[in-house]
Amino acid sequence: MLARILIALAFLVVLGVPLGLKFASPAAGIPQDARTLVVVTPHVPQIRAEFAEAFDRWHRKHYGAPAHIDWRTPGGTTEIIKVLGAQYAAKGKEVIEEIRKKDPARLLAKDLSLDADIPLKSMPFDMMFGGGTFDHGRLKSASTAGITFAPFTGRGVEEVLLSKVSRSQSVTDLLQARSLELVLLAGDVTFTARIPPEAFADGVSIIRDFDPPASKATVTTRIDLSKVMRDAPLRISMPAGLSDEDLRTKWFPPSSKGKQNLIGSQQLYDPQQYWIGTALSAFGIVYNKDIFRDLDLPEPRGFVDLTHPKLQGLLILADPRQSGSVTTAIDAILNAELWNTAQRERWFDELTAAFDKEAKDRTPWEKSLSTERMQSVDAAFSRAWKLLQEVSANARTYTAAATKPPVDISAGEGAAGLAIDFYGRGQAQFVLAPGQDPATARVGYVDPEGAAYIDADPASVLRSGPDPELAKRFLEFCLTDEAQVLWQLPSLRNPLSNDNPIGEDGEKMGPRRYELRRMPVRESLYSHPAAKNFIDKVNPFEIAAEHRPANWRSAIGVMMGAFSIDVTDDQRAAWRVLCNARADANFDKATLAKMEVAFFAFPSTPTKDGTQLAFTASNYRAIRDTWRNPSTQARLEIAYTNFFRENYREVVRMAQ
Repeated sequence: MLARILIALAFLVVLGVPLGLKFASPAAGIPQDARTLVVVTPHVPQIRAEFAEAFDRWHRKHYGAPAHIDWRTPGGTTEIIKVLGAQYAAKGKEVIEEIRKKDPARLLAKDLSLDADIPLKSMPFDMMFGGGTFDHGRLKSASTAGITFAPFTGRGVEEVLLSKVSRSQSVTDLLQARSLELVLLAGDVTFTARIPPEAFADGVSIIRDFDPPASKATVTTRIDLSKVMRDAPLRISMPAGLSDEDLRTKWFPPSSKGKQNLIGSQQLYDPQQYWIGTALSAFGIVYNKDIFRDLDLPEPRGFVDLTHPKLQGLLILADPRQSGSVTTAIDAILNAELWNTAQRERWFDELTAAFDKEAKDRTPWEKSLSTERMQSVDAAFSRAWKLLQEVSANARTYTAAATKPPVDISAGEGAAGLAIDFYGRGQAQFVLAPGQDPATARVGYVDPEGAAYIDADPASVLRSGPDPELAKRFLEFCLTDEAQVLWQLPSLRNPLSNDNPIGEDGEKMGPRRYELRRMPVRESLYSHPAAKNFIDKVNPFEIAAEHRPANWRSAIGVMMGAFSIDVTDDQRAAWRVLCNARADANFDKATLAKMEVAFFAFPSTPTKDGTQLAFTASNYRAIRDTWRNPSTQARLEIAYTNFFRENYREVVRMAQ
């Protein structure tokens, strides 16, 4: 009988644990008068905890009331953008149907935008906190929500005028697309439309008249307007509404190098305030000091150090097709080779002028350079991709998330990898013994020499969130001294915090429990009294490279998938025999030369007219255009992968 009672009690305890946890959740302790800010974020729990507590203290001090942050974490930045895109697309479609009922003519307006139509406080999140400027730029983009709709109601086949959206638009690519993006003029209605081939009553071939010999600016044809679609622009984020004067003079005055709103070549905030930087991110190398010591290798200082033959099978990388941060790190390698070449060969100013011209009048920067200069650009492009091939050839594995390599490397499963600075430094912090000096950690992080790409880590106010006023206050808080030092000071439970400065409230500044190991976004913090006690002794404003993006980023996922990620076994085998041949003084030099050529060769890309485009910087824009058609890109990716696989196998055959 006693045994049955004990079993029943144990069963009730098991059932009660989840309920107990539920009712003991932090939400139960939220003050009734607290205002709640709903924030979607990719940030780790330590950042969320420190900023929530500090914001509540700051809000009580300045507004006399508590503030609570309701964190939402659906995944990494990519997943968050997908969630937000889906939410705003759904709301946008609801709004379109309301407009169709009340004012259908507005759906045909040339300057249609839904920005002002999303009802106030109708969306679930107030802010996105964290990510990169690229991702927050997508929130600002009017196309990220991806809303398309049929604008014409009750209209059928009519005669219309069509014109290309831009002069550079390819008729060949248009004919391959599922729908043709063209400017449509129907009566007094003009807008950019998406027209499926079946909507052309007299056949889609009429648009060939845009090309020679006709070379018409417009064509007249009959279109079934009921099948025409158009995009509905909707920006997910909105201007924060901070004081422009405070941004320019208080928080982001001209830098020590005389630059306004810049670190290196990157902005610290969006001039229209669609996003505001709150911290800085660098992209570099995380490594295991013990493994490098065991291999008798110096600790890495640049990306080229990751190509050493002793590191075969010892690099852990994230798949750039699934990680935006790793894509940014790899993009920095490409850009650095271009700009460092220009600096070394003394045509940096010419390259800068070419980029300035593109920013001014959209002339591709390549067209502003001489033939001789473009030969140097092509050589730099080739060297950068060769470096990426050698680094990737040393990879043991590719992970799906950028947070994984630092963890695996700290556990001794790999020697090094690419990482965002705070992933690397954060993991180094995690493995420290209590009171241990961070400089003695077994995990290290380094910003690569000559290629330190620094990017702002922003926050964006989301359109029509529950409490836009509180969102604005949180942004203001993030730019205060007390918030900025949270990123770098030792936590108050750390003995090193004894030297933390005293804040305006009379208490020690810094995080309460966790060292966050991020870099403040405001340059003035690096000369602040608190800087003497920063954990990481680096000033990103001094090391940031002034490398503007060459717009080669879109090749990273395509080419790295083809030459490494999807052919890892073949690549590693070819790299192993190539390294052995290089080290063998008796190996036939002619054969070695052929092996080198085969290993580093890149496939050409066919165009619709049969031209084969070599993979060069000079050809890259044309190559990228061929990828705009998803089916064409998929077919080419298979061809690229087969090319590399066969070449790697040929390298192995030659070695035998």
